[in-house]
Amino acid sequence: MAITTSPDNIPSPTSGDPYNYVVDMAALADGTQDALTQKANMGVGTSTQRVTALSKFPDGALWYDTTTSSEWRRVAGAWVNQDTGWITLSDYGAWESAGLAYRVIGTTCYLKGELWAGGGNGSTAISLPSAARPLVRCSAIVGRAGSPTGYTTAVNIVLETVGTVSVVEIVSTIPTTSPGIGLGTISYPVA
Repeated sequence: MAITTSPDNIPSPTSGDPYNYVVDMAALADGTQDALTQKANMGVGTSTQRVTALSKFPDGALWYDTTTSSEWRRVAGAWVNQDTGWITLSDYGAWESAGLAYRVIGTTCYLKGELWAGGGNGSTAISLPSAARPLVRCSAIVGRAGSPTGYTTAVNIVLETVGTVSVVEIVSTIPTTSPGIGLGTISYPVA
C-alpha cells in the first residue's frame, strides 16, 4: 500500500501492489483517524507530541495532553494551557479579604475567598484582570462564609465587564470582620 493522498496522508492501494488485508486495513484506519482528528481541530497525545504537532493545527485548535492531563488551545501560533490555576487577587480600597483568588478553566472563571468591612454599599471591592472579566454583566447572591450561626447576611455580588466587582446589601449589613462574604460559589463565562 502506498501513500497517495495529500494533504491527509490516507493510504490507499497502488495498482499492482500485493494486498495484505490486516496490515493495509490497519494503516487505512490509522490514516483516516489522523485525518479526522486534524479536520476536527483536536489533538490527543503526550507533551512532546503536542509541541511537535503545533505547526499542523490552526489557531483555535484544542489539544488534550495525556502527560499532564490538561487541555491546551492554540492561540497566536502557540499552545496556551486552558487552566490558569488559582491566581491571587487583591481587595480594593477600604475592603479587607482572605484567600481572594480566581481561576479560569476554558471559558469559565471561578472565584474564591471572602470579603468584609468595605467601602460601603455598592462600592467596588475587587478589580478583576482582563483574563477574569465576565463576558456579560452578571451577579450572584451569596451569604457569609461558612454560614456561621446567628448571622443573616445576604449580598448581591455584581461583576461588570470592565472588571469591577461590587457588593450590594440585601439582608442585614456587610460583615465588618471575618468570616466575611463568601465568594466560593461564584463562576461565570469569560471571553
